[in-house]
Amino acid sequence: ALTLATGDYIALLDHDDTLTPDALQHVADHITADPTLDMLYSDEDILLDGRQIWVHIKPAWSPDTLRTNGYTCHLGVYRRSLVEAIGGFRTEFNGSQDVDMILRLTERTDRIANIPRVLYHWRAHASSTAGGDAKPYAYVAARNAIAAHLDRVGLDAEVGYGPPGLYRVAHRVDRAVGIDLVLAVDRLEGLAAAAQSWQQQPHPAWQLTVAAPERLHAAITDTLAVAGITAERIVLIADEHLDPTSALAHAADAGHSEHLLLMQSPAIGLTHHWLTRLLGYSHQPGIAAAGPIVLAPDGRIQHAGIAMPTGLPLHLLHGSRSSMDHFFGYGTSVYNVLAVSGILATRRTTFEQHGGLDPEQHELALIDYCLRATQDQDRVVIVPDSRLRTTGPDPTSNDLPALRRLHHSWAVTHHADPYYNPNYRTDRGDFEVVTR
Repeated sequence: ALTLATGDYIALLDHDDTLTPDALQHVADHITADPTLDMLYSDEDILLDGRQIWVHIKPAWSPDTLRTNGYTCHLGVYRRSLVEAIGGFRTEFNGSQDVDMILRLTERTDRIANIPRVLYHWRAHASSTAGGDAKPYAYVAARNAIAAHLDRVGLDAEVGYGPPGLYRVAHRVDRAVGIDLVLAVDRLEGLAAAAQSWQQQPHPAWQLTVAAPERLHAAITDTLAVAGITAERIVLIADEHLDPTSALAHAADAGHSEHLLLMQSPAIGLTHHWLTRLLGYSHQPGIAAAGPIVLAPDGRIQHAGIAMPTGLPLHLLHGSRSSMDHFFGYGTSVYNVLAVSGILATRRTTFEQHGGLDPEQHELALIDYCLRATQDQDRVVIVPDSRLRTTGPDPTSNDLPALRRLHHSWAVTHHADPYYNPNYRTDRGDFEVVTR
């Protein structure tokens, strides 16, 4: 069928699904507005017996998400000449031949856009992919397509299976890659438990850089020693800053490792490979920061990424207890976001390139750093199966002067968020669709 097509673009859809009456008009309008687009995709829903059972609201182009979750799906529209140039469909990926084609296409172009409207109705029934596990071979083919794509772009990783349609990309990280765990400490509460968990993660090449008032140094050293952290792994810096962000920035400048893990407060690692998972992303060119899911002591989500739909930080899923796995791919699917908070991993050269932390932003300094990086076209990701739990109070900022400063700096350029679909509510970050 592809060889018979003559249009400038092709649109892929399944034979038993339906388009909205205005679907192709919206596609044509977007192409007219930007003739350089090579790929477009729309939001979609799933219908069962004519009843809507799920709405798939999608972010704008999210390359790291695509490698774990073929989220673009339907309605997919592609420049025909580019599809032909990359060889069209390949039969060895039957069942997910579109996934393979899309991944190869994205190796050639980033002229990709989402149309934030439901233009496609995916009709579920017993023998359809939308209806459940009817096509397991398709998931195997998609996994193979992702693995082949990662090999072509030079990323050394193992692709594992998640729930149907989702995958876990585990990057192989050289054990010699160094990382400084950086934090500012003004009290000892929670430090011992956090330090014990850091010892249990398997990546060996790390050291701890702590900025603290000099009066606490002996107690910190003793606490870390009890946790099993030897003196060779500890760099203690005398810092009398009353502002913890200034102290954190001071500690970040004192280390020497290739990567930094900035922690606004001590946190206990909950997943075995949490540090390796973050390093696997921060080590990649083009990724400025990788953040974990950070839980509060009671198990609720404290940090899961930041959206900026109105120029102010919107904490995604903050305070949620049960919906994290639903929205973050059952702990497997990595998501592109504008910023992260609480904890982030970054390459030191990237950190210095983007100017490090701005102490004037106080508790919002990590967010501000990410926004500067994304403005320079670097990416930020949340790695959901890297999970930690804080040992202290919720640091989510209600500092109105700091919020005003951040808003003044970024509201003009961030009056919308490419990763937070405009159909979501902007007064809370729980991915609730606006009722119209």
